[in-house]
Amino acid sequence: MTSQAKKSPIAIWKLITFLLLGLIIGYIVGRFELTTITFRTTSENENTKTEQTAKTNNTADTAKTPEPEKPVTVNIEGDNFLGNKDAKIVLIDFSDYQCPVSKYFTTTMLPKLKADYIDTGKMKYVFKDYPLNMHKFAVQASLTAQCAGAQGKYWEMHDMIFNSQEEWSKVETPDETFKGYAKTLALNTAKFDECYASQATRDEIMQDKKDGSDIGISGTPSLIVNGYITRGVPQNYENFKSYIDSKTGQ
Repeated sequence: MTSQAKKSPIAIWKLITFLLLGLIIGYIVGRFELTTITFRTTSENENTKTEQTAKTNNTADTAKTPEPEKPVTVNIEGDNFLGNKDAKIVLIDFSDYQCPVSKYFTTTMLPKLKADYIDTGKMKYVFKDYPLNMHKFAVQASLTAQCAGAQGKYWEMHDMIFNSQEEWSKVETPDETFKGYAKTLALNTAKFDECYASQATRDEIMQDKKDGSDIGISGTPSLIVNGYITRGVPQNYENFKSYIDSKTGQ
């Protein structure tokens, strides 16, 4: 009896210990399962939301019927151009002399267009002034080119202004720099100065800009191929060439 009495408390403590261990293990397992279930549920919810969004977007895209692209009409009478005046392809370039992207197009893309289209008589390239408000010397640059054109040196001045964009766009005022360009091209400086200060010349430039704004132009360069406005500035010449050919039946 004495021996059994001693063993009884030990057995009870073992039982209590096992029960406590069981509760602890059960709690840990339960928390792990709960966390796992919660994680999976969240993931599934996100997938469901993603699928629903995709379905909604696809439905919206399917429901939209894109409007057919329509050509625009631009008045180019009296504007400076290169190439055959009766060419079947007409490329109109609304450009800003102080715009770096316009410079990129003029110095990188235009020479290739000249070789493939303009010099071969396939294209008439028309330059339209579109001085952006953000470029404080763009109007003066356009005036300079127009006044050189009045003395038969438009394209020489056009190229000089673009090629030296880094020079004149960083000075306090470019007037003397532009007059220096006029001397370099051996222009009559008195006639150049008179033209440069003329309101009539400025009005011509602003009319070009209005022509662009009237058809939705807001940035430079904006290129129009046989009435079709291109979407974005061409970075790849072959792609732009394909676009031109697609719009002109080449």
